[in-house]
Amino acid sequence: MDDKAEIIEIFSSVQGEGLHIGRRQIFLRFKGCNLDCSFCDTDKEQPAALYDIDEVLEKIDILNISSIHNAVVITGGEPLLRSKFLKRLLPRVRERGFKVCLETNATLAKNLSDVIEYLDTIFVDIKLPSVGKNKPCWQEHKDFLEVAFDKEFFVKVVVSSSIDIAEFDKAIELVRHASFDIPFVIQPETKKGCSKLNISADEILNLQERALKRLNNVLVIPQAHKMMGIR
Repeated sequence: MDDKAEIIEIFSSVQGEGLHIGRRQIFLRFKGCNLDCSFCDTDKEQPAALYDIDEVLEKIDILNISSIHNAVVITGGEPLLRSKFLKRLLPRVRERGFKVCLETNATLAKNLSDVIEYLDTIFVDIKLPSVGKNKPCWQEHKDFLEVAFDKEFFVKVVVSSSIDIAEFDKAIELVRHASFDIPFVIQPETKKGCSKLNISADEILNLQERALKRLNNVLVIPQAHKMMGIR
């Protein structure tokens, strides 16, 4: 069913992650994911509603009545599971003058190909099995980066005290193989139910130093929205 999609929420907030941190944006949170990461901050039991294209656009128009948003962020879950719906929705979002940002687990390269022409920025989340307790996705990530390279994007890697350094090095090499200059964001995992980090400051600094030896643009950016207590 491509004329409707399950969406958990459509809301206005401050971007709390990555290179767009601090910007006021509209978020479309799609239900469903092909992975099951332990640090996921989306409640899998959270109810969703079926929206058609016009209903989504109406909600966006209402939220943007004061014209304070520069972008619509497509997030989840994994929104690329709804790529056919997005292929119909995103051109109409762009017609309204919005930039479109995609937050993705970077495992569905073919689905990305279906919608990449309508995207402005891609937030590529490379998953470390030791941190997310999910299956390894190295080949999926490699294939995804090859498609994403035609657009502005940055890579985000969530890290915690359980990190396997060999996996972190593999993520660095994956990005390095594509380009030394791709922004590489180290995001410390936030403990559930609070704003404290699940990794020490020394560990974070050591990881950044390790990455900077092989990449040119490495940043440490925590989840600011959790520290502020907002969505």
